[in-house]
Amino acid sequence: MMNRNINKLASYALMLLVLLSLCYAKFHKEMKTIIAEPRKSISTLYYNGIVSPIAIHNIISSVDGYVLKRSFEYGQYVKKGDLLFEINSPDLDRQFHTAIIEYLRAKSNYKNIAFQSRGITKLYDMGLVSRVAYLDQVSRLQHSELDVFQTEKKINEFLSQIGQTGLDIESLTMEKSEKVYDVLKTSLSKININAPEDGFILFSSSTLIGGETGHGKLNPGSAVKAGQSLAIIGDTSGIAFDIDVNEANFNDIKIGQAARITSSSFKGLVLNGKVISISHQANPEAGAMQTYAVRIVVPLLTKTERKDIQIGMSAEVALLSEEPPTIMVPVESLYKYGGRYWLYVIDKRDNTIKPVPVLTGKTTYDSIQILSGLTAGDEVVISY
Repeated sequence: MMNRNINKLASYALMLLVLLSLCYAKFHKEMKTIIAEPRKSISTLYYNGIVSPIAIHNIISSVDGYVLKRSFEYGQYVKKGDLLFEINSPDLDRQFHTAIIEYLRAKSNYKNIAFQSRGITKLYDMGLVSRVAYLDQVSRLQHSELDVFQTEKKINEFLSQIGQTGLDIESLTMEKSEKVYDVLKTSLSKININAPEDGFILFSSSTLIGGETGHGKLNPGSAVKAGQSLAIIGDTSGIAFDIDVNEANFNDIKIGQAARITSSSFKGLVLNGKVISISHQANPEAGAMQTYAVRIVVPLLTKTERKDIQIGMSAEVALLSEEPPTIMVPVESLYKYGGRYWLYVIDKRDNTIKPVPVLTGKTTYDSIQILSGLTAGDEVVISY
């Protein structure tokens, strides 16, 4: 009787083992796993940017005045030497006339003192005047000569401001001053500003001129100040983007780092750029989180790209960073328990599934970096 019971138990045990083996085989067949192995990963940081010219030439007013004429439309392509603005400067006109009078007076005074000096020098050589009187006259002559030099320099500075060249200032005398005034009057009341190079002419804005106050579009009658940006000529053979990177990501950005630019404004185009400059000073008034200016350029556009991409369009700038080889696993394979992250790993010694605690690192949209807890070759359970 006892032997019969033992045989029955042995049969049941054998059947149970077979069933368990069949269940495990089916379970193992349906289970999804991956083999952990180090691989390179690309981390991406996304920013919004505005299309800007790759280089700009800021056209600066040299005088105070107002716009008489604007000879272009903003966004138009201009060539070097094209007339851009005619500016009237009443203050410069008055200052120039005063400088002319001061120069003529200084020159007349020098002429008189030089004549006197020749006489005193002869009298001194004859012993008829004292050495003190002679040296005093020499000093007067030197000072009058310096006055001529300074007033002539001032006139030349005025002429440089209005782009006037080829005038012989040294031949100017009291007798010729009225004639010279008539010649210069038109030039002073209408100062021409010409394009310094080829490119698209754009209105001055804080975005394009590096944080300075932009003055926008200028029209006839607009007042201008000396040192003010009148307009910008942009080089659109390539484009640039200026973005603000927060302090948490600052050390992830490197010079030469690759960037991918896309936009709903120029659909179907994917541009490849690179980081060319990183500011090491935080932007003023950045708020609680400090930000740093980073510039990305696309060095050269094709004709098709230049046709489709316009200055001022918005775009998404993705900064790409290739990480050193590391183990990455799918996000869904990870679970959290007891304040730690775990993975299920198949133990090759007995072909069982065991939970393993792991230390995680950076994440992508579908994967997570494993810093410790896994070794290359481990079989990780994704789902079952």
